[in-house]
Amino acid sequence: WKSYGRVFKGVLSDGTAIAVKVLQLQTGNSTKSFNRECQVLKRIRHRNLIRIITACSLPDFKALVLPFMANGSLDSRLYPHSETGLGSGSSDLISRLIQRVNICSDIAEGMAYLHHHSPVRVIHCDLKPSNVLLNDEMTALVSDFGISRLVSTVGNAGGVEHMGNSTANMLCGSIGYIAPGTTKLSTYIPISNYFK
Repeated sequence: WKSYGRVFKGVLSDGTAIAVKVLQLQTGNSTKSFNRECQVLKRIRHRNLIRIITACSLPDFKALVLPFMANGSLDSRLYPHSETGLGSGSSDLISRLIQRVNICSDIAEGMAYLHHHSPVRVIHCDLKPSNVLLNDEMTALVSDFGISRLVSTVGNAGGVEHMGNSTANMLCGSIGYIAPGTTKLSTYIPISNYFK
């Protein structure tokens, strides 16, 4: 989303902290990315996946309202600018290791849901530390479904039913996180999310 817009912190009237992702409409495929993210988020529900509170889609303004994640991204915790991250010496080695294992487990559970238990099969296509958010309890939630692929419906006996894949033949993902086979074939399968 960084290339398609900005994120703002807000507070609802009941005191709930929210993140508002506002789309920059003049950017390339931003509307397509917004529509895809809305399409995915309205279909998935899991404790380790970001949930959508609401969305605003007007011709001249588009935004997603999401829960605010108090501990930021996994990326900011792994590579901190200060002594507060998971990689720092701020706590003992055992507690940091346990926290990392718990975060890895959270990510794996969210991805397993997307690939095997969701009402639609979803391939994220951009799983990386900056797209994993940490709530106030340090539970990891996978986010940023703007380039994900809706692959098939559960119980689809005829194989794969492609849904919303207008970019099916385009390479998607972030440099350094794309599975090697994907770059040659432009094919996305669940294992593509687990390369790194």
